[in-house]
Parts: sequence; structure tokens; C-alpha cells
Amino acid sequence: MNKFSIIILFISSITFIGISEASQENAENNVLTPDESIIGGDLIEFPNDSRIYPDKSDFKILNSIIMSNLKGERWATITVTNQAQGKRTLNQDQVLALFADGTRRFPLTFTQEFKSEQTVSLIINFGTNKFPILKIMTRDKKD
Repeated sequence: MNKFSIIILFISSITFIGISEASQENAENNVLTPDESIIGGDLIEFPNDSRIYPDKSDFKILNSIIMSNLKGERWATITVTNQAQGKRTLNQDQVLALFADGTRRFPLTFTQEFKSEQTVSLIINFGTNKFPILKIMTRDKKD
């Protein structure tokens, strides 16, 4: 092997290592981790001057796990019950997130069918935001 071949091999190895480390770092930025739960989070109330509310529905959130990654993506795993006696479809207009800056945001488009009184866990995406989600809500038809 001549000196030129050794130099090319060395440069190729360094480049491959750099690309490999960058790929690993990028992959780590994509990993979702659960955000810390906020004790008393249900008591947080920001003004809602824009009057943004989820559509009224027969759905109730039983539990939520809020997740994010280093890129600022905001996701939630929610466990939802259809309180109706019939089949219903949950969609993005019936779920709302309250962020730490007081803004409210609907999740990206999704639909999930439920049987009568069925409970389902699902993962929903709220896009990217520099502020964490404080709570996820639905609105009862009786409100």
C-alpha cells in the first residue's frame, strides 16, 4: 500500500467516524422521553382570551403521559374512554393541550374509533414547541 492510499484510507475512516457520531447524536435527539409530572397540574389556569376549547364530546381522558425530545417535539400517550352507549370517533378537534406559556394547541390530525364505553390508549402528536405541555384536556357535552 502506498502513502497516497494510506492517506485516503485514513481520511475516509475519519469521515466515516464523524458521520457515524453525527447520526447517533441525531438519533438521540429524536428519542422521546416522558416529561416530569406536575403535581397540581389540574389547577393551572391561564387566561383563554382567544376562547380556544376542544369540541364537546363523549370522551374522557383517564390518564396522560406527556413526552418530548431534544428537537422540541411534543407527544402524549392518552388513555381515553368513550362514555357514550354507542360507537364514537375521537379526532384532533376534541383534544387540546395547554402549554407552559399559556397557549393552547390541538394535536396533528388523527382519528380513533371507539365502541360503546370502550377505553383505548393512543399516542398523539402536538407538533414542535419550545414550551412543554402542562395538561391535555377534552370537553364534556354537558359543559
